[in-house]
Amino acid sequence: MPCFGSRRSLVQIQSPRLIECSLRNARHAGGLDLIVASDVLYEKEYARLLPGIFRDALGPGGVAIVADPGRVGVPEFIESCAEAGLTITSRVTYPFEVEAIKQQIDIYQIAPRGLRG
Repeated sequence: MPCFGSRRSLVQIQSPRLIECSLRNARHAGGLDLIVASDVLYEKEYARLLPGIFRDALGPGGVAIVADPGRVGVPEFIESCAEAGLTITSRVTYPFEVEAIKQQIDIYQIAPRGLRG
């Protein structure tokens, strides 16, 4: 199952711009087509905050992609997404191995409820 929707849907972003955000200023970004976050669920508090930030920062049709190696905040994140009106439209797990490090990385695609990626 592809995680990022169709290739066509990603190519339709006409004028990409990069905005580096933190928890302090992300809600003010607004109107974003794509949010990418990696290894951000290591604290339960952040896992509870992020879905509301994603909801407020995403524009119409926007999606968030979250990569996570199995951090402690995942259950709270999933629950908080539902509470924030977001849906996890897909989850794909990839093995990651470098020397002694062996992990499974989950890639979540999140969108406002009712929107499928």
